[in-house]
Amino acid sequence: MPEGSTARRSATGSNAGGNGSCPYDVLIMTMRLSILALLITCWCAFAAGPALADPVPQNVYRSLEAGKPARNAGQMNGRIVAVDYAGGTLVVQTNRGEMHVAVVPNTAIYRGNDYATLGDLRAGQNVHLAVYEVGGRLVAQLIRVRP
Repeated sequence: MPEGSTARRSATGSNAGGNGSCPYDVLIMTMRLSILALLITCWCAFAAGPALADPVPQNVYRSLEAGKPARNAGQMNGRIVAVDYAGGTLVVQTNRGEMHVAVVPNTAIYRGNDYATLGDLRAGQNVHLAVYEVGGRLVAQLIRVRP
């Protein structure tokens, strides 16, 4: 403000008679926009989360929670014959026949070097699986989609 001026600062820090381009106003506006962008991002992630989540195969997951012993059942290569998205299971054709494999929430699924989900798996895809056995059922620990 020029010396001797009677203009007063408003509560936002801008000159009452000025053009409102005080650095303080710019900082406040930037902070408001950043907070708004953060809130919108959080809301979108929260709203889309349940819609994009894979269903939990309850029967296998309960047996894991009950503390039934798991044993390493090895690795296998094969082709996906069927995917039960609601039940969280795959049918994989291997050189030992058709294998029914459960997919649980902590199953790591990859397509190349990218993460994937049960929803990304399709019949006809070649896969490599690392599995363990719980209560007589095969459970996938790792699924890697092969080209």
